[in-house]
Amino acid sequence: MKDLVISELIKLRSTRMTYGILIAVLAVTALEVAVDITTLSRSHTAFALTTSGGMRDLIGAASRGSIFLLVLGVLVFAGEYRHGTMSQTYLLEPRRSRVLIAKLITMGVIGFIFSLCTSALTLAMAIPWLNSYHIAIAPQENRIATVLIGSIAAMTLYSLLGVGVGALIRNQVAAIVAALAWLAVIENLVAILLPSVAKWLPGMSSTALVDASIPNSHLLSMWSGGVVFAGYCLAFAIAGGIAASRRDIS
Repeated sequence: MKDLVISELIKLRSTRMTYGILIAVLAVTALEVAVDITTLSRSHTAFALTTSGGMRDLIGAASRGSIFLLVLGVLVFAGEYRHGTMSQTYLLEPRRSRVLIAKLITMGVIGFIFSLCTSALTLAMAIPWLNSYHIAIAPQENRIATVLIGSIAAMTLYSLLGVGVGALIRNQVAAIVAALAWLAVIENLVAILLPSVAKWLPGMSSTALVDASIPNSHLLSMWSGGVVFAGYCLAFAIAGGIAASRRDIS
C-alpha cells in the first residue's frame, strides 16, 4: 500500500494539473477574502466584520476553493480511464480496492496540504487588513480556530468525495458536470423548496462543517454536518469501489 500511495503522489507531483488547481484554489481564496472584507466592512447587519457572524464568514473563505479539490479527486481516478493508463495501474496492482484506497489516501494528503495553504493565505491577508480597519481579532480567536479546523476538514473530505465520484462515474467530464450541477443547481433548488431537507445534503452539510454564516439558513451543527458529509464521502467511496471492481477497464 505504501508503494501505491507513493506512486500516486509522484503522479500528482509530476503533472501541471496539480499546480494549476493549487493556483486556482489560492486565487479563489484571495478573491473571497478581498470581497468579504470590502463588503462586510461596510455592512451594518448581523454579518458585519465586527460581529461573530461576519468573522466566521470571512475566515470561511479558506474553504471556498473546495470544489477544485473535488474536481482534482475526480481527475485522479476517472482521468486514468480517459488517458488509458488505468490498465497499467491495474497490472501493477490487480486488486482494485487497493488502488482506490491508495488514491483516497493520496487525495486526502493533497486536500490537507491545500487546505493548510488556503488557511495560511486567509490569515495572512485578513489579519493585517483587519488591523488597518482597527478591527481586533483577539476576541474571535476561538471562533477563528474552529472555522479553520472546519475548513481543513471540509477541503480534505471534498478531495475524498471527488475520488469516489470519479470511481463511480468513470467519464471524467460527466462526473465533473454531475458534481457541479448537483452542488450549484440542485441543492439550491432543494434549499428553496425544502429547506428542512437541504441541510442534510452534501453541500449544505459541508457548509455546516465550516461553521460559516449564511443568512436565513437552517444548517446542521458543525459536528453533525461533519458526520453527514463524511458519510456521503464514505458512501461514494464504497459505491465507486464496487463499480470499479465490476466494470471492464476498456
